[in-house]
Amino acid sequence: DDNLDCRKPDSDATPSTSETSSSSDILGPGAAQLAEQLCDATSEAGRLLTQEVQEGINYLTQPEDTLEFGWLDALTGIISIITFYFDLVSDVLVAYYMRDDPASKNWFLAALLLLLLPMVVANGFSLYWYWFDERSCEPQYSPRHPRVPNYVWTFRVAAHLLLQAPVLRQVDIIYYGTKSTAETALQEALVDEVMEAALVSTPQDHSDTHKDSPSRRSSTRLSRSSAATSKRPVSACSVRTGGVCARGGYLALWIHAERDASNVELLLALVQDAPLLILHLYIMAHTLPSQALQGHISDTLVMQMLSVTMSLLTLAWSVASFVRASRMTEPSLGNLSILDLLLITLSHFCSIAAQVMSFSLFASKLEVVFFIIVTLHW
Repeated sequence: DDNLDCRKPDSDATPSTSETSSSSDILGPGAAQLAEQLCDATSEAGRLLTQEVQEGINYLTQPEDTLEFGWLDALTGIISIITFYFDLVSDVLVAYYMRDDPASKNWFLAALLLLLLPMVVANGFSLYWYWFDERSCEPQYSPRHPRVPNYVWTFRVAAHLLLQAPVLRQVDIIYYGTKSTAETALQEALVDEVMEAALVSTPQDHSDTHKDSPSRRSSTRLSRSSAATSKRPVSACSVRTGGVCARGGYLALWIHAERDASNVELLLALVQDAPLLILHLYIMAHTLPSQALQGHISDTLVMQMLSVTMSLLTLAWSVASFVRASRMTEPSLGNLSILDLLLITLSHFCSIAAQVMSFSLFASKLEVVFFIIVTLHW
């Protein structure tokens, strides 16, 4: 019996071992193949993900080497228009609430003047620059713009009377930039070469643009072949420019519009947003403690907080746009990448916020001295 009992487990274990080995023989190749396929798929997905992340980082950090209007240029123009309207609406609402607020009613006239007078100044300069570019611009300083019809001038004057110069300037950027992408050919040239080629110094150059002589064709072929060693692709001018800026075409007009728009935007930010920032922070330094102790925040204070935030954003963005336009028109300096533009905007936002807060706190203690210094400086 004992021998039988000892042999029974052995007899029972033999079939189970054979069953296990047979099942492993059946599942073994399939499981190994599945594991291998899963490993290959995982490694391929990781490789693709790493490649996409690297391309995204390179796209954000590497500047655009091509001097060509793209989606980033259109996006910056749209952002400039949006920030202008948000800033304008917030400042108007603050002035509206200050008129009926006893705590800040005395500063209503100052806020209204700081809102309107800088806009009149900036729009006046913008309209004068339009006239100067078309009528009186010397060729050695800037490409002369083609003459526009009278209805365009009517629209420009109406837009400036409505104090919409920053918006009109951004529309110019988008218009000329879009036109520059539809030119007939692409050449290689530097920014200075494009701007110099766009100059019209003599009537002979103007008349030659309508001629198709053999010397003209040979010089065009020579310029295209010699420009192939440059760094930035540039759109060649088509006959649609009317021959006025014949060689530079819409690309030169787009570059010029970028510079003018950044100048108008920066001028408006410095003469309007900076003084309004200090004024609103000064008023908030006097009204915020008392309202906080009462547990009630007025609508005027809420709108002032919104206006201060938008003014800071507008100031920072205008400085960043000016830096971008300046570097784009200077061949010796590289263009800004998306990350560069964001970092410059953030750095200026932080630095300007610290400065205006210190000015406002100083004004809350020494009003007369501060306002004399600020008025003389402004």
